[in-house]
Amino acid sequence: MINPFRVTIGIMLYIIGLFIVFSTISYLSVNASEKADVFITYGVILAISIVALSIAYIIVYNIELKKYKYLSIAIGKDNLIYKSLKGTRIISYEDIIGLEFAAMKYSKGWIKIRCKTEIIKLDVAIKDMGIFIKDLKEKLDGRGLSNIYNEKRMYNYYITASYSDSSWERIYEMANVIPPIVTVNVIVAFIFSFLVYERPIKLIIAGMLFIFPIIVIISAEMILAIKHILVCNEEEFIIVKRDKEYDVKIYKLVFFVCFVILTGLLSYFLSKF
Repeated sequence: MINPFRVTIGIMLYIIGLFIVFSTISYLSVNASEKADVFITYGVILAISIVALSIAYIIVYNIELKKYKYLSIAIGKDNLIYKSLKGTRIISYEDIIGLEFAAMKYSKGWIKIRCKTEIIKLDVAIKDMGIFIKDLKEKLDGRGLSNIYNEKRMYNYYITASYSDSSWERIYEMANVIPPIVTVNVIVAFIFSFLVYERPIKLIIAGMLFIFPIIVIISAEMILAIKHILVCNEEEFIIVKRDKEYDVKIYKLVFFVCFVILTGLLSYFLSKF
C-alpha cells in the first residue's frame, strides 16, 4: 500500500514551498512602505494554510486511510488470508461466489470479492495487487471457478493494478531526487526575480519552475503507461515485469526535453522583460 503519511507530507511541503516563493517575490516587488503589511498578510495566510492542511489530513487519515495501515490480503494454498482492523479472516476459495471489478486505466480502481458471508473491497493502491490478482485467477481456475468472474474486466483491472505497483515504485525511488530539483528551482526562481522587472512575469517564471518536476513525472508516466499496455499479453494473462533501466532512460529523455523547453522559455522572458 502507498504510504499516505509520506505522500501527504511531500505534497504539503511542495505546496508550502511554492507559496513561500510566490509570497517572497511579491514581498520583494512592493514598495518599502507596503512590505510590513505584505509580510504580515502572507505570514497569516501561510500559518492558516498549514493548520488547515494538517487538520484536513488528520480527518481524512482517520476516516479513510488509517484502515490501510492494517490491511493486507495473501494467497494461501486453500484459502485467502485477509487482515484488517477487525482482525484476520480465513476465506476458502470455494466460498467466493463472485468478483466485481472497477478500473480507470492506469489511475485507480477496486475489486469486490463476494463471499457467502461477506463482501471484501480492495483498492488498487494496495501493494502488489497485480501479483495478487494473477495468483487469485490461477487458484480459482484450478478449482473450476472461472465462471465467477468476467475475464475481460479482471484483465483490465490487472493491468491497472500492475501499472500502479510499478508507478509507485518509481515515485519512491525518486524520493531522493525530487527535493534537490525543487531546491534548485527555488534558487533559480529567486535569481530570475531580480533579473526581470515585471511582477507578473516573476510569478509566471516561479510557477513554471515549480510545475517542471510535475510535468516531467506526468509525461514520463504517460509514456510508460502506453508501453505497459503494448507489452501486455491478454490471451496468456501475462504482463512483462518492470524494466528499471528502460524506466530510467525514459525519465532522462523526458527530463532533457522538458529542460530544453524550459530553458528556451526562460531565455525568452529574460530577453523580453
